[in-house]
Amino acid sequence: LKGVVSFDDQPPQIQMPVPETEWTEVGYPDDDVVIYHGPIFRHLTEFTGKEETSEAWGRLTAPEPAEVAGRRSPEGWTVPCAVLDGCFFTCGLGLWVVFGGVVAIPQGIDRMQFFRMPHPGEKCTMYLHYRGRVGVISTCGFTTFGEDGSVVLAVDGYRNVVVAEDTVYAPEILNQEQS
Repeated sequence: LKGVVSFDDQPPQIQMPVPETEWTEVGYPDDDVVIYHGPIFRHLTEFTGKEETSEAWGRLTAPEPAEVAGRRSPEGWTVPCAVLDGCFFTCGLGLWVVFGGVVAIPQGIDRMQFFRMPHPGEKCTMYLHYRGRVGVISTCGFTTFGEDGSVVLAVDGYRNVVVAEDTVYAPEILNQEQS
């Protein structure tokens, strides 16, 4: 792992594109899943996206930092861990929708920027744009916005590697009937 850390007082002024599709409630399955997400990381509440587009959105609720910190003090944390994990889950769910049942895990990130910690209970919206898929590797970028429209975090060049295809549990995630 290598990286460059820099600090800037001026967050970007980015406008979030507004989805044109209906939001769907998200639930996390506990049984018969390829990847399990424990309760501490279940903060994606709604999702929207379509197979024919390269865009998707997720709504996440920021937890209390102490939920993730466990016995450690969350004082001074600058990385919204649970929200970031929710963003990764949103990317995976989006891949499932776009590519019809793939499950993927993180492989790499070109650039990650943290601008502020979300407030506990804050409703954040993530905008995701797929860049493409070559073999088992897909690439996307995403930006997460707070309730006030300010940028919480932004990721460019997020790469996933597909670990399973043609999975059937996502209808349960999206609280839809399986046909």
